[in-house]
Amino acid sequence: MIDPSFLSLVPAIVAITLAFYTRQVLVSLFLGVVSAGPVLWYQTGDASGLNFVASFFIPALGTEGYAKILLIYLWCLGGLLGIWAKTGGALHFATVVGGSITQGPRSSMLFGWLLGCIFHQGGTVSTVLAGTTVKPVTDKHRVSHEELAYVVDSTASPVATILPFNAWPAYVAVLVVGTVPSCFPDINTSVEFFFTSIRYNFYGFIAVGMTLLTALQVWPILGTKMSAARRRARTTGKLDADDAAPVLKVESEDTDPANEIAEGYTPNLLDFLVPISILLGTAVIPYVCFDTNLINEAFMACLLSAMLLAWVQGMRVKDIMEGFLNGCKTMTIGAIILGLAVTMGFVSSQLH
Repeated sequence: MIDPSFLSLVPAIVAITLAFYTRQVLVSLFLGVVSAGPVLWYQTGDASGLNFVASFFIPALGTEGYAKILLIYLWCLGGLLGIWAKTGGALHFATVVGGSITQGPRSSMLFGWLLGCIFHQGGTVSTVLAGTTVKPVTDKHRVSHEELAYVVDSTASPVATILPFNAWPAYVAVLVVGTVPSCFPDINTSVEFFFTSIRYNFYGFIAVGMTLLTALQVWPILGTKMSAARRRARTTGKLDADDAAPVLKVESEDTDPANEIAEGYTPNLLDFLVPISILLGTAVIPYVCFDTNLINEAFMACLLSAMLLAWVQGMRVKDIMEGFLNGCKTMTIGAIILGLAVTMGFVSSQLH
């Protein structure tokens, strides 16, 4: 057995350092994986370790875990956002519901916080789903995208650890099972441990509480850059910094989302509420009643219901498929980043 060494940290150090220096996530993660090749060669003495494609990328991206990412993130979530662009479902919901309860930056950010809590499936999926829904409202009230990103991301992700009707309990259970055999002998015991420990999840409660206070604009410590972003947006209407380079754009900055709606189609609240209700219902009810996790099926059912509802209400199949494909295109870069992140995780499991 090879003794653990500091060299196993090299890929992570390379990726993190380059990310801070270049602010280019794709390049940083990729070079982090590449740097693992020489480390593996040094540790094993086998020059084939230099082949980072065969050693890391193929084994990592061929896993069931990444297949689920492609299914949920690229196909289901991307397709859903594309369908909503064609039906105007999310935009209509934000305009009707958000418009009726938001009067300014504070209330619009509170609306974003509430959506982050509702879309509590966790991770990138919830962040994108909540962010794209509330964005038309916050843009109208001159909320900087820095503020919006913080409120949505630091709500939709940590809230999944304290509202555990998602895949998080099973994920944590897999991590801890067997680590202390007397405490975590099997998956069921590990899941029970997760639920009993929720009250001690101080990070989750503090993070969600801080975003609430930030949304209400009563949190006293905002930071220099965030304060500057808030002033810029409120006074000039510029929602992004001059050097901002968003990785994911659901719609072009110079395009009115209303123009994306399919010709002859009239948006209504059902376009948004039905798929979301199916998503949350399929994810929560089986878990609460039957202790069954159907999060993957929930997202697929959500997408299919959105497509079927659009067709029933008169949208052409051509427009439905165009929306689906356009939505997948917008999420491709995100899927690549997640693939690189999965590969970095695989790297850490292979080095010693």
